Order: sequence, then structure tokens, then C-alpha cells
Amino acid sequence: MSTPVAYLSFTIRTSSVRVPPSRWWHVRVYDTAAELRAAARAHDPGMDLDPEAYGVCHHARWVNDDATGYRYGKRGYAGVVRFTREKLSDEIIVHELTHAALAVYRMNVAEDVHIGEDVGHEEEALAYLAGELFAWFAHRWRQLHDQDVAVA
Repeated sequence: MSTPVAYLSFTIRTSSVRVPPSRWWHVRVYDTAAELRAAARAHDPGMDLDPEAYGVCHHARWVNDDATGYRYGKRGYAGVVRFTREKLSDEIIVHELTHAALAVYRMNVAEDVHIGEDVGHEEEALAYLAGELFAWFAHRWRQLHDQDVAVA
């Protein structure tokens, strides 16, 4: 069986200004949840995928050859975020982009995420990353669909 082709494909990114360096994500939107799940399993055959998944975030992280830590995508590549048109909602978009923002936080700030008890640098960094990813998603969605992101 071949990997399903996305109905819609575009990229989103974080800025290099607030939480450098800049990172970018492929976004893939599939017609059906079955296609999304098949593409996710083709990308990562061993992943524990919820049978009700309507979004998936695959971050670009590999264990170092000496098993002492991780290495990340080259030239700013951060991974792939997948959605399905069947159940595309603001809640699912924000949920998956939060995973994406946390992955970038781990790549750029600290692998072990500790936000702290009060609004500080760490929380601000995460909020900037999430806001930048959602803003790019909304911008690209409007360009491709001539409508606002709110879909359900």
C-alpha cells in the first residue's frame, strides 16, 4: 500500500528573533482520518497511534550515534504536522501546534521542559513559539482557502 497523498500541503515556521534559531514544519492535511493515520504509520511504523487520532505531530529528532543525547533536523527542519479535513477544528489545530511548539522548545531551549511557577523566560519562549506557529498556520490557510482558520 502506498502512502496517501495530502489534500493540502504547506510549511509553517518559527521566527529566529525571539527563540532562535528559526525552525520550520511541513503541514499535511488529508481528506480522511484513515489517510492521515496511514501516512503517520508510514512515517513512523512503530508509533503508538490513537485509533481516534485526527492530528499527529512528528518531530525531527534522532538519538545520537553514541546514545548520549539527541540531534535535530538540519537547516531548521523540525518535522511534520498532520491533520484531516474530516475533523479539522481549532481545538485540534491548537493541540497539534502545541506539540510542535514544545518540540521546538526542546530543540532550541532545553530538552527537559520546566516552565516554572510564574511567567518567566521559559513560559514566554513557549508562548512565542506557539503563537508564531499558529500565526503561520492561519496565514497559509487563508492564502490557500480564502477563509479564516475557524473550521468547526
